[in-house]
Amino acid sequence: IGTANEEPLDCEFCGQCITICPTGALMDLTVDHRGLAALYTNTKTTCNFCSWGCTIKIDTKKGKVMRIEADDNLDVGINDGNLCAKGRFGYGIIQNGDRIQTPLMNVGGDFKEVSWKEAIDAISERIQSSLNRAGPKSVAGIGGEKLTNEENYLFQKLFRKGFGSNQITNLPNLRAPYLNQFTVDCFANGIVSKPITELAEADVVLVFNSDLPSEYPVCGNSIRTGAIFEGTDIIIANPRKVVFNNEAKIDIRLTYALGNDLAVANRLSKILIDNNIVDTTKLKSALPNYEEFAQSISKYTAEYTEKLTGLKDDALVKAAERFGRNADRFIICGNDILETGDGEAVLKSLLNLSILVQHGGEGSISVYPPREHCNSQGVNDMGVTPEFLPGYQSSDDPAALSALAKEWGIDSLNFATPNHALDLFENCRKGLINVLYIAGEDPVHSYYQGALVKEALRTLSFLVVQDVYMTETAQMADIVLPSATYAEKEGTFTNMTRHVQRVSPAVISEGQSKADFDIFHDIAEAVESPFEYESMQEVQEEISRVIPAYKGTLPGRASKQWAPEQVGHKPQFEVCDREPSISSDENFPHHLVSNNDMFHIGSYSRQSKALVDFKPDCIAEINSQDARELGIKSGDRILVESSAHKVELPVEVNNVTAKGQVYIPKNWTEVAVNLLRNGGKDPVSIKVTKAE
Repeated sequence: IGTANEEPLDCEFCGQCITICPTGALMDLTVDHRGLAALYTNTKTTCNFCSWGCTIKIDTKKGKVMRIEADDNLDVGINDGNLCAKGRFGYGIIQNGDRIQTPLMNVGGDFKEVSWKEAIDAISERIQSSLNRAGPKSVAGIGGEKLTNEENYLFQKLFRKGFGSNQITNLPNLRAPYLNQFTVDCFANGIVSKPITELAEADVVLVFNSDLPSEYPVCGNSIRTGAIFEGTDIIIANPRKVVFNNEAKIDIRLTYALGNDLAVANRLSKILIDNNIVDTTKLKSALPNYEEFAQSISKYTAEYTEKLTGLKDDALVKAAERFGRNADRFIICGNDILETGDGEAVLKSLLNLSILVQHGGEGSISVYPPREHCNSQGVNDMGVTPEFLPGYQSSDDPAALSALAKEWGIDSLNFATPNHALDLFENCRKGLINVLYIAGEDPVHSYYQGALVKEALRTLSFLVVQDVYMTETAQMADIVLPSATYAEKEGTFTNMTRHVQRVSPAVISEGQSKADFDIFHDIAEAVESPFEYESMQEVQEEISRVIPAYKGTLPGRASKQWAPEQVGHKPQFEVCDREPSISSDENFPHHLVSNNDMFHIGSYSRQSKALVDFKPDCIAEINSQDARELGIKSGDRILVESSAHKVELPVEVNNVTAKGQVYIPKNWTEVAVNLLRNGGKDPVSIKVTKAE
């Protein structure tokens, strides 16, 4: 077995060659079991790792997961038979002896196994006690990015109807509440965005602050396909020299100085206007604040932008010309935007760039906000936020509240103010929240304010954590409930491009674990506010009534992209301007950059033996010039310190990461990147020394 023409193997270990090998000579050796494919039971479902939402096929035999493959039925899903390493080799998280097997109760610092009835009764009693003593504002919840749409819908209904509390949120909304407003603003400007299945047919793709092979690898495959067969132009804007090999004839790299995302986007907009690439006459008639916007970006001259970003203007002009021409355009936003300190302003600037070509150009524009996990979009669609009810209806809208109350068969929905979920962990720390219910999240490890989260959870009177594994957060809980994985339940996920896709059970639940759907039913019944459903279909029918955009998308077999009923009713630029927020400190001369690893996302993937075998260690990356100055070489161990925390880990020297930056993937619990941040939203200042 060899490569074509005996060429060197440049491999990312995605395993796609196993799928396309026509002879079956290539096999997945991470799988312990062997057998004919005809002997397996195939279950089509949706991957539970990143937000791209690939359709997969789980092969089982006698109740055991044998392997996961991409679904090669090209009329189902959005991935055309492609799959990344996490999706293909991450099956080890499903049937795993390290999973939580039974409900657990913390007794004097030790966890003891209890029955489901004991656990549910204890939760009900403590919640009712807090409601009676301090009212609904004393009870709060965090919904899960890995829970299904139906489960998240029940979670918010449990709180709003059962507890009378609107104090619910999810981690991405808590971290960046402007993400949901960005979605709403896109629709208001008539930007609905095409289905992502058309990405491979795009004329130009702008990848903004995303390392595609690590963050959205299957997205990268679609873009490469477009470059080969459709001549797609590729523009990559990133403070790192990210590796993205492709065969595009036009491949423009805008590698800019860290913290200057806003300047890059605004300069592109100014070039579109100044060089008459867009029709300013049409823009002035369509957008009431055009002049205000044009004035706000007037300072982004070639000289000023180069001073900030280090980019020569000819590259920016070429990028603007290719992006602004008559074309079908896509913008893929990376999650690193949220770590710039200017996330809201950066997204507004990208929206403005999109508005320019939407109303002043020819062709189409599709822009997708950064989402990280399999249902980061859906948890917000379902209204697990204090600001929005299901379907992005304002929680302050009397008409929306009245309609929801009528649907739920109650007189009214009236919520206490102020809403403590808007600054959840700080309000927990202050003692304003007594009971916190966390469903499927590990904020101690994953939230950027790790130290605050720990302090907040210690202050709580009662903490419930519902999860698959005994995470750092679960270890702090009073009650731990074992939940099912995506392979053990039904429902739907909504990916980052708003495609609603089916989740189907392939095996029975491990141990005594239950689907979150069933757990919420049990809690609702215990607090004497039972749900009226007898089937998943009934919940989906209610979602379709409450969220009209979801009508026709459920039960998710067709992978249909939802869209709002009305768009374009309030087109206007989002005028914003901020100075670069990156700080410098002579005691901490470097800056931290971080993202998911190619083989890991969140904490679940670390439970998969195959993925750990591929990437066992968290490895930092440092620029070769910095390495020479510090006397560091690849394989050395380094100490990375911020003003709040320090970590030790091995290092690789390369030129992907720019001088002055240190890249650390964020998925290893033993390397607490979130503690290095200590809540800082700007790029964190750090110092690097060779470990002794």
